[in-house]
Amino acid sequence: MTNEEKLKVEKVVRNLASNTPNLSEEKIQKVIESLTSLKRSKDAIEKLAISLEAVFSEVDELKEAYAKSLEQILTIDETAFKDTDELLEKIKFNKGHNVSPGNMSIEENHALLNSTLHSFCTKLNELGVDYYLVGAVSAFLGSGVPLFRYHGDLDFMIAEKDINKIKELLKDSDYVFEDNRLTVSRTYDPNLAIQGDHEVLANHKENEFHLGFFLFDRLSDGSINSKEYYRGRKDGKDVPMVVIKHLPKELVDLEFTTNGIEYAGTRFRIRTPESLYAMKVHSTRPKDIIDVKALEDRIDFEKVKRLESMRQTIRIMYLDGKDFTH
Repeated sequence: MTNEEKLKVEKVVRNLASNTPNLSEEKIQKVIESLTSLKRSKDAIEKLAISLEAVFSEVDELKEAYAKSLEQILTIDETAFKDTDELLEKIKFNKGHNVSPGNMSIEENHALLNSTLHSFCTKLNELGVDYYLVGAVSAFLGSGVPLFRYHGDLDFMIAEKDINKIKELLKDSDYVFEDNRLTVSRTYDPNLAIQGDHEVLANHKENEFHLGFFLFDRLSDGSINSKEYYRGRKDGKDVPMVVIKHLPKELVDLEFTTNGIEYAGTRFRIRTPESLYAMKVHSTRPKDIIDVKALEDRIDFEKVKRLESMRQTIRIMYLDGKDFTH
């Protein structure tokens, strides 16, 4: 983005902010810095338009104000879009494909995803790591849905005993490994099926793509304990806590494949499409809604019913080793 375009971004943001009461200078500066850090003025236009949509477009009496705001945004680069209708179509496309302006293209994203699946899963197999590919990618591959949207990460379920193997594997790679199990700041909400960020992950060095790792222990009877780390209060102190969810073997067999699938020149086990559908069907997050819609004609609803009827035992353990059961 040229200096002239950056000045236009700042001017537009400040004009829009002047109509928003109680918006601090600090917040305005953060918006400006976020937009001007993008490489292309077109990306800044899209990102700003998407942000404003959440404020204006859902309320009928504000739609006219939203349309006028879009006209202002287009002045940042008058060659980027023909008119507001074209900009709105691009916003619709971005939402329908989980695209965040400024990131790599969908084609580049899928190429990185496929190359990572091949190289990373092949090495995991060679090291004997106990793992599953999970997340939307696994459900799409398992149900035959062609990859169509942007994916910001690849999610894996990894046996906690194998974390050091992952760390060693990624040491000289394109990814920076992080283990935040004992320093994570998030708090546990038992009402949320999807809790948010990974406590163990690996960020790509050159873009926003990352590998996210969910953790589990496999037991001798074929059941597993999934493990998530949070911050909690114990005896008036802020301490790490582990939420342990016990999945009996019957549930494990519904949630995950046993033999795995062949893809990108390698083989790996995956989360079943029915499992992901059951987890996301009640979510209001835009990308979860997209995923549910893509899967709804390709899954076995009898399996979904069985999944929804089963119960997990949840235990919370604090750092001192004492625990209680829900």
